[in-house]
Parts: sequence; structure tokens; C-alpha cells
Amino acid sequence: VNSSPIMSNLYPFFGNNFVFHHTIISSDLDNDVVVQTIASPQGGASPDAPLPSCSSTFFGNYILGLNPNYSLQNLLNSTVPLSVTTNSVLHAEGILGGEYSFALDTKEYRNGALISTTHSEFSLNIFFGYVATENSLSQVAFQLFPNPASHRLTISLPDYMLKGYEIFSLEGKKLASGNETNVDIRALAAGMYILSVTTDKGVGRQFFVKE
Repeated sequence: VNSSPIMSNLYPFFGNNFVFHHTIISSDLDNDVVVQTIASPQGGASPDAPLPSCSSTFFGNYILGLNPNYSLQNLLNSTVPLSVTTNSVLHAEGILGGEYSFALDTKEYRNGALISTTHSEFSLNIFFGYVATENSLSQVAFQLFPNPASHRLTISLPDYMLKGYEIFSLEGKKLASGNETNVDIRALAAGMYILSVTTDKGVGRQFFVKE
């Protein structure tokens, strides 16, 4: 009888081109020892081949971490390779801007014996000049609608008090700010943006698309 490890704080990962630092919270109901290791992303499964195999075709060329010069030893091609500590802290430094893919194998040990392995894959977005600190994206969950939108966005924060919002480009440039829940985005060009909210209980961020 076994309960699989539970991982939380698994929000979309963001960082700047200097440092990526994020803690994954791992727990196990059976009090087994949970160990995480960096793993290679895999290709997608299919009805004819239900077991995924390592492949870059599933992700597409826009995922930098699967292009040449990237390897399991340095999935982000960074000056300090991506690593995960015994305390489940992900860390890398000197990453070029872009979108990357990486994976973690969460291994569960009982009395020194390996009893299960869970393979999880993630996307990492790195923006030049965009400052994101550990857990800054995981403090507040909120709804943003409609998304995509052409004129206005509504911020829904039933459990928090909104202190203000900021809109950033994907390059980290601040484009707008305010403190109302009805956000006018008519002045923005069509594209993808990040909306950051500051509340009485922390900060949250979400992508949105301006049509």
C-alpha cells in the first residue's frame, strides 16, 4: 500500500536572465523519503506507443532547451546549470531569454528501497530585465477574464483586497498600472502580456492575450 508524493507550488515558472530560483514543496502521506533529480523532457505518447520516448519533435522548435548544445547536464545552457537540491530548490544562473522545457523525476524511497518514480515536465520562461523572486507567482490565485480580450479585463479576487496592478510586456517592460478591478487594455497592441496584482496577502501574476 502506497500513497504517491504530493508536490505543490508548481505554478508557471518565471525568472530573469540573472537568476532562476524556486522551491517546490514536496510531501508524502506515508512519510517516505522523497528525492528529486533533473531529468530530460520526453516526447508525447500515442495510442500505438503509450510509453513516451525522448524526442524534440513533440515540443517544437520554440523550446530552446531541446536544441543542440543543451543536455541533461545543462538543460538551459546557462552559466550555472539547472540543479535541484535535497530541499527541492531549483536553481540556475545566467540563462538567455526564451522559453525552455525541463523535467523532474520524483523518487520515493521506503527503508532505503525505491518504490516509485513520478516524471513531471515543466515550462520555464526567462525574460530580460524582468525581476521575479522565489514564490512571487504563487502567493495569490485570481481570475482574469475575458482572456483573450480586446477592450477590458476584469480582475476577480474574492478572497483578497486589491492594492494595485501592473501590466508588463514579455520582455519585462512596465506598460500600465492602476488599482481598479476593471482594466482598460485598449491602448495595448495585440499580443501576450503579464498582469501582476498586489494584494493584502501577496502577489500573483497571469498571462493574458490582447486581441
